[in-house]
Amino acid sequence: MDDPRAPGTRNAQKIIDQIGWLKDLGVNETIVPLPPGMTGLTEYIERLHWVAEEIMPRV
Repeated sequence: MDDPRAPGTRNAQKIIDQIGWLKDLGVNETIVPLPPGMTGLTEYIERLHWVAEEIMPRV
C-alpha cells in the first residue's frame, strides 16, 4: 500500500498504467479504486459511467 501506484485517482492514463502494472504482476481481475474525497451516490454513479467510457475500452 505504500506504492504510489496504489491509491485511487481521477487521471485516466494513470489508472490504465496501474492496470498494466497489475497485469504484469499476474493479476487478472481488479477494480478501479475510488479517488479520495468521493461522496454520495450521484458521484459514485458518475464515476462508474466514466470508468465504462474512458477506462474499460482502453484495457
